[in-house]
Amino acid sequence: VSTIIKWFPDKRGLATGLAIMGFGFAAMLTGPVAQQLMASVGLEQTFYLLGIFYFVIMLLAAQFIVRPNLALSSTTENSISQKKGTRLTRGPELTANQALKNKSFTFLWIMFFINITCGIGLVSAASPMAQSMTGMSVQTAAIMVG
Repeated sequence: VSTIIKWFPDKRGLATGLAIMGFGFAAMLTGPVAQQLMASVGLEQTFYLLGIFYFVIMLLAAQFIVRPNLALSSTTENSISQKKGTRLTRGPELTANQALKNKSFTFLWIMFFINITCGIGLVSAASPMAQSMTGMSVQTAAIMVG
């Protein structure tokens, strides 16, 4: 995600959103596959198979990740310039260590933690709820959750 932001400094939010959208699509595609694998080879083997698959895909995909300044310096055209990011806050700029000690950061982190935990809890219960309340099949419920 950080590399994508560097490639599109003027569209950082869009670039990040599209990258994060990939996680959702992966879950949507993997849900039915994981259901089939669990039914045929069991839970433990499903984790091993998906882990190996993801490992190979990540190794292959990582070969194409290049920082924009490295990619530009290897070409003859260096006319593309990066715009500096727009500052979104009025407060002081903090280093990572200073931000960790800040009370606002702590409350923001707690808020995100609670939000994400609730979201994951709801998503994990959505498939069984859909199956019992509406009579959906396992496959249909997995697609719905994705």
